[in-house]
Amino acid sequence: MSFLRDRCAAYAQAKIPLERIYAKYFAESLLTHANDFIPRDTLDVVIEDVTQSSGSATVLARERVRATYVRTLYLLSLIGGDWKIVEMDIKTVKSARNSSGDLT
Repeated sequence: MSFLRDRCAAYAQAKIPLERIYAKYFAESLLTHANDFIPRDTLDVVIEDVTQSSGSATVLARERVRATYVRTLYLLSLIGGDWKIVEMDIKTVKSARNSSGDLT
């Protein structure tokens, strides 16, 4: 899904200026948590399911974002000849840690 690629590229571009701003304005205690305020790093995206009917479609994507899996259901409609996302349902699925507590 090109939306996911474009979104990741935009997050990557936004990250560097935000790091500079946070370094300037955040106290050291908050700066240690600055990554919580920077756009997320998507580590991998898996398209789990795609369904399409006339004029509408759904895409179910699972992303690993830092230490969490996020599942997003994208609802699309055909508008003016282009597919547009009209609704998103986002759910945190589980922590991306294995049984010993290490990140997977």
